[in-house]
Formats: sequence, structure tokens, C-alpha cells
Amino acid sequence: RWPNNVVAHNGLADTLKAQDRLDEAERLYRDTVSRWPNNVVAHNGLADTLKAQDRLDEAERLYRDTVSRWPNNVVAHNGLADTLKAQDRLDEAERLYRDTVSRWPNDVFAHTGLAETLRAQGRLDEAERLYREIVSRWPNDRIARHGLANVLRKRKRFEEALELVPDPGMLRGRQDQYDLHLRGMVFLNSGSVDSAIALFMQALNQQLSHKRRNLFVSTLALAELKHKDYLAAIKALDTIEKTTPSVLTLRLHAVAGNDDESEARRIHSELTSNVLHFPKLKLVKEPLQKITTAYGLDSRHGLKTPTTVQLDELIQSEIEMLLAA
Repeated sequence: RWPNNVVAHNGLADTLKAQDRLDEAERLYRDTVSRWPNNVVAHNGLADTLKAQDRLDEAERLYRDTVSRWPNNVVAHNGLADTLKAQDRLDEAERLYRDTVSRWPNDVFAHTGLAETLRAQGRLDEAERLYREIVSRWPNDRIARHGLANVLRKRKRFEEALELVPDPGMLRGRQDQYDLHLRGMVFLNSGSVDSAIALFMQALNQQLSHKRRNLFVSTLALAELKHKDYLAAIKALDTIEKTTPSVLTLRLHAVAGNDDESEARRIHSELTSNVLHFPKLKLVKEPLQKITTAYGLDSRHGLKTPTTVQLDELIQSEIEMLLAA
């Protein structure tokens, strides 16, 4: 009805992005940027879509162009800082977030981005303090509560974490999915594996995008790995459509646990020899190394049987891998 309305075009592209229909969103954003080259919302939307596709170098370049053209646009500043964080350039991200918080002290996204960067740096005391300040100022902001809960989970204060992410019941939106996913991970981290599995199954029985479904299937497989039910983990992973580094890492753990040496060595070779093809391979480096050591994949003398301590440390690293993904 209104083909020349830029707000409608941006709104449709943003809706497609929220549905994880990223190729369609990118095409529409590019068309909008071409038709309305002076519209900052379209430029930010396209950059965020590139970031969601893990095309981080392209996203960074576009965000830098946007910041240069619109230096007073807080969304562009936050987007650039978030892209730097996704690239593990945490010192640069922290500096930019601190500058953004100083310039826009009432922007909750800048505050939560800084807190998440501190958490990623392992500065958990600082991250917890900042998250508590944010929750106090913006008590209805679920991203801040989610971030605080994740910090408490890492500090093994599981009951406090669960209080911040109650079971949402029906999943009415993305934030409900995030809450339920983190709640399940807290249960898994605390050793309440059956409670975690029940939550992951609750999510999988509802309507989810392919990306969210794959995430919940991955966490279900991880719970089965915690149970040492390797066949159940393999069966779950077989339903995932798109192979990612984290999925391959979980599959490696599952087949090694199932004593399938030839398949374990095949996957191990694929993961270790294709580092440059995976933009997010940094997420899998720690669990990959732990699997390699625990199962003896760095030698040619058959698979080893991991110790209980090695398995516990491996599961912990895989929890962090999936939450970071």
C-alpha cells in the first residue's frame, strides 16, 4: 500500500531478522539502503544482519562507516562495540562501551554491553556489580537479568540465578526462549540433569525458528552427554540441519564416548584442520582441547577412558561454548 515508506521497509526487514530469515533480511536491507542511502536505521539493520550471519569483518566495516557518518547515533556505537566483542577484541569493545556509556548514560544497551564484556574478560566481580546497578535502574530489562543470572551461574550461585529466570511457560518470544534456555543450563550446571532435559523438551515441543530449535537440540544433546547416554546424544544431534563448530564438537564428544574411534578421528581431523573456515572457532577451542586430551585423540594408541574430573571439566567447557554461541 505504501511502497515508498522507509519505516515499513525497515520494519519488515527487522521482522525477517527476528525470524532468523537472515538472507531475506539482508536483501531487503540492501534494497532499502540503496533507495534511502541517508537512512541510518537501514544501515544499522544491515550491519546487525551481517553480524548475525557471523560475517563480522563486513559488519565491522559497515558499522564504522555508519559511526563516521552519524557520530551521534548510539545504535551504531553499540553495534560496533558488540561486533568487536564478538571478534573477541574485548579491550577495544570495553573502551568503546565505556565511551558510549559516558556519552549516553541512559542507554541500557551500552550498560549491558559493557557488563557482558567484563564477564567475557573474566572480571566477574565488576560484571556482577554493574549488572546489579543495571537491574536496579531498569528492573524490567530481561537482558540485564539474564546477564546477571549468567554471572551468578558461573559463580555457582545457582539458586540466585534461578530466581532471576523463572520458567516462562509458553514461549511467546525470543526473551522467553533465552530465559528458558539459561534456566535449563543452570540446572545442567548444578547437576540437576533431569530438570534441564525437561525444560529443553518443553521448548522443543513449541514453535521455534530453525536456529533456536538447533540450539535447544544441542543443549539436549549436552544433557545426554552429562548422563553419559552417548547414543541418545548422537540421535539428538542427527536431527540438526546445519553443522556448526559447536555441533561438531558435541558430536565428537558423543562418538568418542560411544567408543567409535574411526568417526571420532574423522571429526577431530575436520575440526582441527578447518580452523580458518569457522568464524566462531574460538568458542570450541577449549572443549576441543579437553576432548582431545580426555580421549587420547592426540595419540594413535586407541581411545582413552576419561577420568571423572576430565568429563566434568569437559561438560563445563561445553556449557560455556553453547551459552556463548
